[in-house]
Amino acid sequence: MKSLRKSILTLLALTLFGGAGAWAQGPTQVTEITTDMLPASWATDDNDLTLADLQALGFEAVDASVAQAWTGAPQGEYSVLIYGFDATYFTYILFDDNGHANLPSHTGYSKRGLYENVAYGNKHFFTAAQEIELTKEGANQWTLGQTPDYDLELQVEYYEAHALKNIPAGWTVMVNGVDKTSAIDHDSLMITETDSVTLIPAGNPRRVKSVTLEDDVVRVVIDGITLDITGCTTWADIIARNPGVIEDDEGWISSERGFLNGGGVSTSDPYDPAQQSNYKWELI
Repeated sequence: MKSLRKSILTLLALTLFGGAGAWAQGPTQVTEITTDMLPASWATDDNDLTLADLQALGFEAVDASVAQAWTGAPQGEYSVLIYGFDATYFTYILFDDNGHANLPSHTGYSKRGLYENVAYGNKHFFTAAQEIELTKEGANQWTLGQTPDYDLELQVEYYEAHALKNIPAGWTVMVNGVDKTSAIDHDSLMITETDSVTLIPAGNPRRVKSVTLEDDVVRVVIDGITLDITGCTTWADIIARNPGVIEDDEGWISSERGFLNGGGVSTSDPYDPAQQSNYKWELI
């Protein structure tokens, strides 16, 4: 397996697994290059074709075995399927007039050369592309369904998490058409910004209560007690955000239990994530 030398990753770790026969289906997208796709200036341009030039025509690199497995080559005519690019050379498979694949080859073309071959030559030119399946394996780990034998650039769009807060008791919450009511934690439900959410009131549908969407929800767990610390900088903020879990007793964190850090924690003290291991639930 070749390493991915160019990777653009946002909160994403990939584990790559190869598999024999993974490319048996051939390219998922093949585009025929026609003269109306080519700039008219190429007819007189002797500069070499670049990777960007091919990508503008729909090209994405695939394995040679993927290109050879293509079954859509026209019958009765010769076809060139471009499947790779190396420096100034592109790699291709030539299909004969019966649609049979030949061995991989490579060649260098100028823009004029490609234009003239497409416009006046006796072969059809195609570009190949392949969708690569990503499967989520865990919170920060994904697997590639296929392992291409070329450099791969991953561009991952990250959707932020949100919390749907203050959901009234008894209401049904549908997320993307699926009932997620059972996933409500107290009065909150985690969703992402692209989710479609429908709230169905219990009893009288005319009864409407406030429901808010909060960004960047952050929770910490201390000795099995979960606290929402979104937007909190002091312990007083955390107390206000978690009513009934911890309380303010004359400037000190108190209730049936309390947070202790050495001599104790005042409500005016900042919450310091770096001190997380020192925060403990203990009877006071």
